[in-house]
Amino acid sequence: MRVIYFEAGCAGGSVNRLFKLLDKWDHKKYPAGVFSFYNERMASRLLGIKGLSLSQTFGFVNMPLPDPLVRRYGLIFPTFFAFRYFFFSLITLLRYRKALIYINNTPYSHIPLIVAASLLKRRVLCHLRDTVSFTKIEKKLIKNISVFIALSEAAKIHYIAQGIDADKIRVIYDSVDIDSLLTPVTNRRTIEAAEKCTKIVVVGTLTQRKGQDVCIKALKRVVEKHKNVLLLLVGDGQFRPELENMARENGLSEEVVFTGHSERIPEILHTSNIGVLASRREGMPNSVMEYMAAGLPVVVTELSGIRELVVDKVTGFIIRQDSDEELADRLMELIEHPDIAVSMGEEGKKRIRLNRFSPETEMEGIVAALFDH
Repeated sequence: MRVIYFEAGCAGGSVNRLFKLLDKWDHKKYPAGVFSFYNERMASRLLGIKGLSLSQTFGFVNMPLPDPLVRRYGLIFPTFFAFRYFFFSLITLLRYRKALIYINNTPYSHIPLIVAASLLKRRVLCHLRDTVSFTKIEKKLIKNISVFIALSEAAKIHYIAQGIDADKIRVIYDSVDIDSLLTPVTNRRTIEAAEKCTKIVVVGTLTQRKGQDVCIKALKRVVEKHKNVLLLLVGDGQFRPELENMARENGLSEEVVFTGHSERIPEILHTSNIGVLASRREGMPNSVMEYMAAGLPVVVTELSGIRELVVDKVTGFIIRQDSDEELADRLMELIEHPDIAVSMGEEGKKRIRLNRFSPETEMEGIVAALFDH
């Protein structure tokens, strides 16, 4: 049975998760294809995975996520993108008549695909990699989706409240490649033993939703009391110019380091001291899982499902959203008490080894969700 993965293909956590999934997918047993409506760097990586039986893209480059609907004169109309997506997806589904459909994120951008699939009575799986509220149109269309994957029990409760039948939702936690991130103690730079500075790392696309602006504000408070502290912003995105201006205006041009996109995440984490996520909305944050696997204490905002991953005051600290003051206080607590930082990092490594976060468990769950019906 063939599976066709539908993904926007722009840079971000969801496309990274799909890349890792397909990289380990059993392509002989379950032939897989990718349908992307972007043709950027991440889409190219997806479409270039060995073993794919289908690699198709619209060819959109360097543009905001297309909107399938537009409101005019009090009415809602499909956009040109929606017609194009509907046409291409319909042709693809007619070509592969027995293929299962896997939507790699929330339904909204894929409304044209869902309409095409419902016309052909095809089985659709939607992997809800974010926690959002559905539009009225989405609520009408979700009845055409056969099964949903939620990233946490909290996310499942949220989506039941959004109108999804509880029996359609399976909770499958994202996994982390522990072997690539675990570091021998001899290579681990603790805060106490850091040669020159304390490195606070934030991994993620540079968007307002990710809260890197809060991190810069918090850093300003930290450096008033502690010297030799660096904030590493790992990733790229449309919010970068604004963040660079914010760093300059706060006199932090040397303390805030913009690395851009990096393929060396394990190496960066191994030479960092604290992992931070100040997001305003997330699914199950991959960056936090990677911080914990690398043995870093974490400071994260209160998000849906975050307490199923992070244990407050044990593996790190959970703080209020948009509170640069609380973030700064927690960072300084870790800087001033390296023994606590090391202990939290070790507890995080233990927790991330739990079976529910293993790649094998994630893969088994996704295969079961696709084929057990």
